[in-house]
Amino acid sequence: MRIRTLSLILLICCFVATYSNEPFQWWIPILTFSWNLFFLNLLPITESYLPKKQIYFDRKKQLVGFTYEIPGCEERDELGNCCFKWADIVCHLDIVATRPGVMGFVPFISHIDEDKYPETKIAVQVPDNSNNPMNCYLYWERVVRFMDNNQPLPDVPEYENYRHLDELTAEFDKQNDRPNKFWSDFSLAQQVEIWQKFNKEAAHFNWLRATPNKEITKPWLHFKGEPERIEKLTWKYKAKRLALQLFMGIP
Repeated sequence: MRIRTLSLILLICCFVATYSNEPFQWWIPILTFSWNLFFLNLLPITESYLPKKQIYFDRKKQLVGFTYEIPGCEERDELGNCCFKWADIVCHLDIVATRPGVMGFVPFISHIDEDKYPETKIAVQVPDNSNNPMNCYLYWERVVRFMDNNQPLPDVPEYENYRHLDELTAEFDKQNDRPNKFWSDFSLAQQVEIWQKFNKEAAHFNWLRATPNKEITKPWLHFKGEPERIEKLTWKYKAKRLALQLFMGIP
């Protein structure tokens, strides 16, 4: 948001300069370009070295780890972090102020005995619209489905390169002749179209009472990739992405 705000200020200044006799303030675009370059390239690198309050899910060992100290925690994982059994982790929704004057839904993950382990309560930043609880439900559904080690990994682009590392998933793919690198034939735009289709269905789904829909475990029977739509790394594509980054703060 901070990146886009400065880019918007630059756009307004350019518009004003077009209809004004005042000299153009060159320090504004220089500051904007520097700001965008720093936040989009350098900041993620520096943030990787800063300690964060995070949780992570171990599908194989059925554990949930915390990167920060939790009073009363007795179990540690191979990284030396506090961890709890997946069966003892719960999620609930709360309506909180996401920004001044705006209320939104936020999922909170914690130990089932929150009174004993209050420090395990952590808010999840759902990137989608927080005005709709659906996005929180979708997030937790993804976590629950990932942790279900009685089923193969969900066949989604995020897990494409890691399916062979999970024994159950690798065996499932072998028995069902899953195409190698299936999602590699789908452009990002096509993947977004598929995501929007299911997101639209989720918006009309009764998350509290309806029977869960049948999972698509063999997407190659439902979707066909269009590799011709994959954007090539030509100089035009690179120039477009660079311009969006410098002028609009879009990575």
